[in-house]
Amino acid sequence: MIHILTYFKKLFLLDANGFPTNHVHSSRFHHVSAIIMSMASLLVLLIALVVNWYQHNYEIMPPLIFTTLLVLAGIIWQSRQPYRYLPLCVASAAFLFLGFYLLFYYGELSQLSILCFLLSPPIIMFCLGLRWGTALFIVCYLLLMMFFFAPLCLRASAAHGTSTFFLAILGTFFVSWVAEFVRHRMACALNSAIARLEKDAITDALTGLGNRRDFTDHFHWLQAQSKRSDQPFAIIMADIDHFKFINDEYGHQIGDMMIKHIATLLHDNLRDADRVFRWGGEEFIILLPGANLVDGALIAERLRITVAASIFSYENLKIRCTISLGVYCGLANESLDEQVKKADDRLYRAKNRGRNQTTAY
Repeated sequence: MIHILTYFKKLFLLDANGFPTNHVHSSRFHHVSAIIMSMASLLVLLIALVVNWYQHNYEIMPPLIFTTLLVLAGIIWQSRQPYRYLPLCVASAAFLFLGFYLLFYYGELSQLSILCFLLSPPIIMFCLGLRWGTALFIVCYLLLMMFFFAPLCLRASAAHGTSTFFLAILGTFFVSWVAEFVRHRMACALNSAIARLEKDAITDALTGLGNRRDFTDHFHWLQAQSKRSDQPFAIIMADIDHFKFINDEYGHQIGDMMIKHIATLLHDNLRDADRVFRWGGEEFIILLPGANLVDGALIAERLRITVAASIFSYENLKIRCTISLGVYCGLANESLDEQVKKADDRLYRAKNRGRNQTTAY
C-alpha cells in the first residue's frame, strides 16, 4: 500500500506531505487525467473488439483494430511528449473516425456508431481542453450534419431518429463543455494560488526584496553559472549603523520604515544583473554577477555614499543614516556558508573600525 501511495504522489507531482511541488501541478494533473481518459477509450475499443469477434462481425474488425492502434499510438506519444496537443488530438479523433467509417459502411446509424459519437464529446473536451476541444467538435459536428443531409450517402432508414441523435450529441457536448470549463477555472485558480504562495515563500514581507530562501536559490544558480563561464561573482553584506538606537529612540514603526528606505536605495542603485536580498533584521546581502573583488568594493562604496547622502523623512522627522559593508569574492568551489561568513567577517571589521565604511580586504 505504501508503494502504491508513493507512486500516485509521484504521478501527480505531490511531495511527501501531499502538497503540489511546483506551479505546473495542474497542467501535469490534466495531462495524467487525459492519459487515463485515453486509456479508458482504449479499453472500450478492446471490449468492442472482443464482442464483435465473438459475434463473428469480422467486417468491423479492420476499422476497430485501426482505431485501437490510433488510440494506443496517441497514448504512447503523449507519455513521451507531455503537454503536446497533437498526440491527444489523434487519440480523441479516433472514435470519430470509427463512427464516420461505420456510417459510410452501413449507410445508417448502428449501435456502435452511436456509441462512438456519444463518447467523442467528453473525450475530446477532456483531452484537448476548451479551445481545441470546442473547435474540433464543431468541425466534426458540421461534417456529421453534412453527411446526414446528403441523401445519396445514407439509406432511407437512416433518417429515422436523427433529430434525437443530434440532440443527444449536443447534450453530451454541453455537459462535457461545462465540466471542462469548471475544471479549467479551478486549474487557473490553483495555478494562481500556487504562484502566489511561491512568491510569498521567497519574498520578504516588509521590503519586497528576496529573503534568505530566495538568496540561497539564486546563489547556487549563480555559482553554477560562474563555474561554467569561469566568471567571478562578489557578495556584499550591508548593515544599517546604529539601528538599535533608531528603534529605541523613534520606535519600531520608524525602524521598519528606515529598513524599507534603505532597501529601496540599495535596489535602485545596483546594476540590472545585481540582486539585493534582506538577510534578516537590518542586514542585507547583495550578489554581483561577473564582479571581482575590486568591482565589488567600488559598487559597495558607491552604495555607502548614496545612503550617507540620503535623508529619511517622515512627517516632521528627518534622519540621516549610514551603512557598513563587507565585500568578498570567493572561489567557485567555496560553499555558501563559507562565502557568507567571510563577507560577514569583513562587515564586522568595518563596524569595529567606526562604521560607515566598506571593507573588502
